[in-house]
Amino acid sequence: MKEPRSRQSQSSPRPLTTPAAAATQTEQACRISQHERARIKKQALAALRRPRQPQGLPAIVDWLLAACLFLLTAPLMLVIALLIRLDSPGPALFRQIRLTENRRQGKHSPRQEGKRHGHARHERRQHDTLGRPFVFYKFRTMYQNAQELYPELYDYTYTAEELQTLYFKTPNDPRVTRVGRFLRKTSLDELPNLLNVLTGDMALVGPRPEIPEMVPSYEPWQHLKFQVKSGITGYAQINGRGLLSFQDTVSYDVQYVLDKSWRTDLWVLGKTLSSVVRSLGAF
Repeated sequence: MKEPRSRQSQSSPRPLTTPAAAATQTEQACRISQHERARIKKQALAALRRPRQPQGLPAIVDWLLAACLFLLTAPLMLVIALLIRLDSPGPALFRQIRLTENRRQGKHSPRQEGKRHGHARHERRQHDTLGRPFVFYKFRTMYQNAQELYPELYDYTYTAEELQTLYFKTPNDPRVTRVGRFLRKTSLDELPNLLNVLTGDMALVGPRPEIPEMVPSYEPWQHLKFQVKSGITGYAQINGRGLLSFQDTVSYDVQYVLDKSWRTDLWVLGKTLSSVVRSLGAF
């Protein structure tokens, strides 16, 4: 999270941009060394020169698993939605434009396209070369006016030095509601992601979908991330989640694309259960 430019106060979210804070928060996370990142970069650039389509779990398997999970958790999601509405003003669902793989996975009618992407058309024109915009769903965990209260935290312009120690999530973030804190700790806020899998915009396993505002910060080798469909869970989620820096998270995403196979996907799904139980980096 970026250092607030206009004020420093006890009520502001504490940004994790200093080496000391970063070391404290990430001591349990699997951080990536400079040597390892250089290796990933070299392999990613080679993969970009010789494009291939990595094979993970078949799309029909993804869809069937997501459909079963959605039906099983539907009653729980209704309860969660009610608790969110009772806890703070605003909708239960949080919607945001994110980017998934840069290849069209299917044709939609103009009416469907407008309904699904509506206000994202200008982002689509700007970011088509790296990712396809879609509407991302999760349960709302922050106060509805969080951006109005802390506008400086939503300025996504960073220097190269800031990107090295940039953390987007912090413990005790005052923007997070009481119910939202519990949902993040238990990862239940991600359940609506199943809708994105059912619509074909996401997979169960893959890189986490990026916000368009961060794309200008990507280096060319990191563009490999957009060659596969975004996922609910992935390498970053089983190696520290919120304890990882921006650079480590993207490096894990790229490494996943390099390793992608159906065996890898099954392994990640199994490790995800352990990560959810431990709640490492979930805040």
